[in-house]
Amino acid sequence: MQTWHDIVRIELKRRGWSQREIARRLGISASYMSDLLHGRRRLTSKTAIRIEYALGIHAMILLHAQAEEQLAAARAKEKYNASELS
Repeated sequence: MQTWHDIVRIELKRRGWSQREIARRLGISASYMSDLLHGRRRLTSKTAIRIEYALGIHAMILLHAQAEEQLAAARAKEKYNASELS
């Protein structure tokens, strides 16, 4: 499964942009962008829309990828908890 972080990193590499450059274009700090790309912060709809405008990646694709990641983590945790119930 490709994460939204991967999708953005691939496009940044294709364009030759740094995290600092995309942060500047999005109007956020470089440290906030780093936190986003390293999974320390969740992608908001507002930031997804800004990425859409800057990189041309539809916000829905990014948000969908994030939701898939969250569901996969929840399912893994639920399987762990379910094994304790048996």
